[in-house]
Amino acid sequence: MTDHLNLRPHHVVRTDREDGAILLQSGYDLGPVARSTGDWLTTWAADAPDRVFLAERAGDGWRKVSYAQALEAGRAIWGQNGPS
Repeated sequence: MTDHLNLRPHHVVRTDREDGAILLQSGYDLGPVARSTGDWLTTWAADAPDRVFLAERAGDGWRKVSYAQALEAGRAIWGQNGPS
């Protein structure tokens, strides 16, 4: 069997509330996160510009948008005030 994803083991914290609700959350720290969607989109467009970001069915095939194309479209909307 191939360990194809190198997933971490499950680590879930369960909280049972008095009102009957059960809350589940990850036991792992989230770690660093992007300040905004524009920040991570900029990073992915630089690291993997041709990789598919979004895809939807279009007739018999697919309409695909790469990270670079999505960033270009975002910059057209954001103008000069958007992410670099």
